Amino acid sequence: MFPRLHPQVVQPLDFNRRYITAELLFALLPSLQSLLHECRKVRRFTDLSVLEKKKLTIMGERVVLHYFNGRGKMESIRWLLTVAEVEFDEKLLDTREEYLKLVNDGKLMFQQVPLVEIDGMRLVQTKAILNYLAEKFNMHGKDLKDRVMINMYSEGLMDLMEMIMVLPFNPDPTAKLEEIEKKAKERYLPVYEKALTGPVYLVGGKLSLADVLLVECTLMLEEKFAGILKEFSAVKSFQGRMIQISAINRFLQPGSKRKPPPDENYAKAVMEVFQIQITISVKSVTFLLCSLSCSMFGISYICRPMCR
Repeated sequence: MFPRLHPQVVQPLDFNRRYITAELLFALLPSLQSLLHECRKVRRFTDLSVLEKKKLTIMGERVVLHYFNGRGKMESIRWLLTVAEVEFDEKLLDTREEYLKLVNDGKLMFQQVPLVEIDGMRLVQTKAILNYLAEKFNMHGKDLKDRVMINMYSEGLMDLMEMIMVLPFNPDPTAKLEEIEKKAKERYLPVYEKALTGPVYLVGGKLSLADVLLVECTLMLEEKFAGILKEFSAVKSFQGRMIQISAINRFLQPGSKRKPPPDENYAKAVMEVFQIQITISVKSVTFLLCSLSCSMFGISYICRPMCR
């Protein structure tokens, strides 16, 4: 509170000075209004949640993903954006016409999806997109050595997940499942088990792209092979810690933008958009017919090697 002046010390009002002061205030009014507006913006920004701030910092535009209504190669990108707490919109490809429009509009550099629109750019090629997002959201290590380790771990996980991605397009996935489980247990999971024996994260003691892909991959493996992580306690503990992260926990809940495991409908949609046809060669047909005949006559041990 300002001190109250005694009536006897109040000086007579100088109208000339009052006029000058009013004129000065009038001249400063636009600047004061601008300053007030900026203060309100700062106040509004500080009151925003982390998620809302991320929306405002991506050049004022929402991230847009172009892909099918399924996991595929876009799912890892969805995971990374989710962990970075960046909201995104999706334009799902349901028809070949929608895909051709992207091609004709020059949006697909190599006529392939996934396509991510971000920062005024149209990004294609999954690894390039993931690396850009990891750099942008500080999940790509502190230096070159960290980055190369993150990339090695990440690409190993992408190789493993790609084996699972193509299963819906395999006429007989049973044999392929056995191969995937064997490779996961013998080639891939031991690497991550060793890396996580002690450290909380894979590289540099900090959350990175590789960590995000590892939790995605382990969940995919458990969908196909229940108990596959039983022999890999460090990886299982890591998974448990990761799914407690609030953004990941929300992503795993029903109704999120996480896609369900691919099924026949997803495979059918992809093949229709790209006009993929699964054909059987003459040699394959000959082998099938010959195998059937040999089995009927009990001479498979003679004929089948010749048919191959």
